[in-house]
Amino acid sequence: MPVFAEKYLLDIRGIRRKLFFRISWKRAAPAILGYFLPAENATMQLLGVIGNTAFYFLPVLVAFAAGRKFGGNPFLVTAVVAILIHPNFIALTGAEGGINFLGIPVTNFDYSSSIIPAILTAWVMSYIEKLVEKITPAFTKNFLKPMLILLVSAPIAFLLLGPLGSFIGGGLASALVFIQSHVSIAAYIIMAAAMPFIVMTGMHWSFIPVVFGALDTSAGESLMLPAMLISNLAQGAACLAVAVKSKNSGLKQTAASSSVSAVFAGVTEPGLYGVGCATFTHRYLAVVTVIEKYLRPFLIGKDPANIEDIWQSAMGMSYWRNGPVLNNALSGVDMALWDIKGKLAGMPLYQLFGGKCRPGVPCYTHAEGADAEQTLERVEALRERGYRKIRVQVGGYGGKNPNMHRPENPFPGGYFDPKAYMKNVLDRMEKLRAAHGDCLEFCHDVHERLAPIDALNFAKELEQYHLLFLEDVLQPEQAAWFQTIRQQCATPLAMGELFNNPHEWMPIVSARLIDYIRVHVSQIGGITPARKLVAFCDAYGVRTAWHGPIDMTPIGHAVNAHLDISSPNFGVQEWADSFNGLYPSLNGPLMREMFPGMPEYRDGFLYLNENPGIGVDIDEALAAKYPCRESGTAWDWMLARLPDGTAVRP
Repeated sequence: MPVFAEKYLLDIRGIRRKLFFRISWKRAAPAILGYFLPAENATMQLLGVIGNTAFYFLPVLVAFAAGRKFGGNPFLVTAVVAILIHPNFIALTGAEGGINFLGIPVTNFDYSSSIIPAILTAWVMSYIEKLVEKITPAFTKNFLKPMLILLVSAPIAFLLLGPLGSFIGGGLASALVFIQSHVSIAAYIIMAAAMPFIVMTGMHWSFIPVVFGALDTSAGESLMLPAMLISNLAQGAACLAVAVKSKNSGLKQTAASSSVSAVFAGVTEPGLYGVGCATFTHRYLAVVTVIEKYLRPFLIGKDPANIEDIWQSAMGMSYWRNGPVLNNALSGVDMALWDIKGKLAGMPLYQLFGGKCRPGVPCYTHAEGADAEQTLERVEALRERGYRKIRVQVGGYGGKNPNMHRPENPFPGGYFDPKAYMKNVLDRMEKLRAAHGDCLEFCHDVHERLAPIDALNFAKELEQYHLLFLEDVLQPEQAAWFQTIRQQCATPLAMGELFNNPHEWMPIVSARLIDYIRVHVSQIGGITPARKLVAFCDAYGVRTAWHGPIDMTPIGHAVNAHLDISSPNFGVQEWADSFNGLYPSLNGPLMREMFPGMPEYRDGFLYLNENPGIGVDIDEALAAKYPCRESGTAWDWMLARLPDGTAVRP
């Protein structure tokens, strides 16, 4: 269940818009003073330089931002774009007879104030940089890589991209000037009425190059900016009316602030927001209560930049703490704050964590079947889909044994026979190794269902099959038995799905009794504690394998991937693959539509997009069509029972 940080958050777009108007004012101020000072006056000439500098070098400023946005080296992009406005380049291309490069004529264009060539150059250079990265020997990268990028990119920029961008920008500017010269007042009304919808889709940012191009013509720009002003004033007035009439104090406060920002700051978009995952499927109503009744009043008015202080304060304010309900609720807020931090920085979350340790995230998914044959078929299907790491389960957790001997009038629940279950798993592993050799790595989840002595013997028997890991072989309450298992076998062990607080993982990690930490990130309180856990495990040689089940949002899966790609001690990532077609209840296309930007799986790896923050959003209108409901939770498997009816951990 995603949770959103609300109106107390910041808006970086407003900052950009202020920059735009400040630049415009710097250019307008000398013109105003021109009424009082003659053009040949030295003071007036210097003021003209001050006013025009930002516009003249605008391509360079845009180049740096675009280079970072497209994932290239912003300094190299800036250097290449700066060539287009270098005085010597201008003089050479403007000389009588022109100039050529390797026999190819260089077109003479005025690139000052033109930003489309800079954007095109940054985009193309991002691919050139990747190509050079692949072909450059490691020991020469420091000097050869930037040299090759410059030598390849600069000619492409001034021979192709510069002229192409100037042609596109000039055409758009001319079209805008033509429209504003030949349309009636109806055009302003239509544009102003459409502006809120244009802003909601983010399309208004595409107008900026066109507006700048038109401003640089003699006709100026008198359509887009007036339409935006009309729209802002109308929306500000509507918000003010809501603030006056509404009886809801929270709505009044939001409407009043929105009115002021729309009229005086020109900001009509929603405040910059973050998204987070607070998934606790089996007690989601309890999480909602914590958020609505306790966290929301506490958070309103807080500075979203102070993530650590907010986390520590919210964790301690309930006094009794470190439980799954509070931790999941706090996780939703914590992830949203980190999402905001990334959006403010204009960086994907992993960049805030120190950057990539690997280009993609190795992952595994589940091959689950009602019987052994179906499970083996699904293993083969997943191998064809590119998976090299697969979790194998037969008949659900603990397996199914129709010949189980049970007493009369059995209690309701999910019955399993530990002895039969262990034998079935061992048989399956033998067949899998015979069929696939060492080409695939397999893991298996006991799901804490075995008695400690059975868990010990089971781990020893599985040693011969060289598992990727054996998961949750013990209950958290019996973690002391890990030492006994470790002393007697070398089967890699993963643990932590049910952990809530540091007192549960610190002893087994510091004693090096497990190989993978498997916690559910929202279960421990979000990104803030997870990053500390990564560092703690790294000190003891324990790798991460975050819990990634089907009942977790793509927001949570993306957070896992950001932690994975930036952690030196990453091991493997569980991935709920809803696109493989093996499980009809998993609707991958719907999930992608509801959560645009979710990680993508390709040939055994997960890949993140380069959007700022977590990089995933939610279509709230679509999500509202699929509300949470109690009937969506299956309880039988959680009511685990031994053959005699004894209730055990699920």
